[in-house]
Amino acid sequence: MTYKEDLKYYLQNTDGKLNADWTKDSTPFSNLATTGNEMCDSIGTEGKMAALFIFHQLAIEMAKLLINYCNLYLKLAIYPVKIEFKELVENTRYIEIITELKNKNDFKGKQKFLQQVALLNNLRNKFGHGLVSEWWALDMNRDLVGLKENFDNLFNTWVTCLNDLRHLVNNQQSRPEIIKLMK
Repeated sequence: MTYKEDLKYYLQNTDGKLNADWTKDSTPFSNLATTGNEMCDSIGTEGKMAALFIFHQLAIEMAKLLINYCNLYLKLAIYPVKIEFKELVENTRYIEIITELKNKNDFKGKQKFLQQVALLNNLRNKFGHGLVSEWWALDMNRDLVGLKENFDNLFNTWVTCLNDLRHLVNNQQSRPEIIKLMK
């Protein structure tokens, strides 16, 4: 596919095409979110820790989709100038994904999303890396109180981010260069 054909492809069904690039099936993410919420409601700390790791992984996936939208927006914003972005592969590290997102264009909720993901990552690091050597010193119940609500807030921020990026992409479609491209 040529560069122009690629842009036209994404503009014909932006959400569908970008979601398909992100994942072939989003059902596992919905199932994981449900499992995470159920684990948060469990009595033991094991459930809350499982939820923490699930929510952390989901946050990474959310960031990847935001990056896909940013990439399309940037391609449209500078068209007819061409730009290519490094593809995020399945095992891309957390720090690479977050750094990539930090370096993208601004959009509503971006800083809040990054802060919320950083808090989640700090908790994950604390429990993941300190589990064997320091588990007795960690007050898991105290640190994981509100985990479910924090993830819900993160999810709501992500929706705000995603909606703003959709709006930015849609606004680019009224540029004369993009109108000409779509003919």
